[in-house]
Amino acid sequence: MAGSQTLGEIIKTSHASSSLKGRSRDARNRVKAADKITRNANPMRSSHDPRVDNPTNRATRIHRQARAITLNAATGLTVIKTATTGPAAITHPVITMKQARNFLLGIAVLFILATASGCSDDNGVFDKSAEIANHNWSYANNVKYDVKITDANVPYNLYFNLRVTGDYKYANLYVLLHTTGPKMKPNVMRYQLHLADKTGEWLGSGSGNLYSYQIPFHTAMRFPAAGTYHFEIEQNMRDNPLHEVSDVGLRVEKAP
Repeated sequence: MAGSQTLGEIIKTSHASSSLKGRSRDARNRVKAADKITRNANPMRSSHDPRVDNPTNRATRIHRQARAITLNAATGLTVIKTATTGPAAITHPVITMKQARNFLLGIAVLFILATASGCSDDNGVFDKSAEIANHNWSYANNVKYDVKITDANVPYNLYFNLRVTGDYKYANLYVLLHTTGPKMKPNVMRYQLHLADKTGEWLGSGSGNLYSYQIPFHTAMRFPAAGTYHFEIEQNMRDNPLHEVSDVGLRVEKAP
């Protein structure tokens, strides 16, 4: 019959199949033996070892090589651009050592300038202000200062320091100045401080809702002797307390 096999042919086919299976088993055994030798020679390497050449590690190396460092001309920052498999790219701003050094140098220069300006008051002898609690200056709340005069042979200029809020309702402020010191009798003087012009415009320097003044009240004053002088500033308006007064102080300087 067509397609039929004799018993001898079947036996030969069976032997050939067995022979092929045997050779396949031998090949697999040789591969396993080779893998075992490789693992013994490199016990720390695995498929995750970056030194192993496999598709995952090749993709990682390509990804790292795609990173490029560029300089952003608009901001002056160094930018690392990382290529991705998608349409977008991830950017990481990085401040270089040179930029950090320039920033710190700028801070140092500003600090030196601020210190220099703070130390440039060569003629100043005393300059302080006291905060008025709740911006309500009462008759009983005299602002007191002790000023040490070391040289009685030079003239001095004296100023009132004052700060009021924008809600202060008067254009002026009357104060009484009480003064005592060596070789002088206790003295009380009344002064009027002008804070606004006829149109209601504040004469002081504004900062937010506060207006600051440094008003001279005695120029080229000569103290009778060296020593410590006591000053008390008392508000002398009709209102008690006087509202919207923020700070009151005194400045004494050597006359130029």
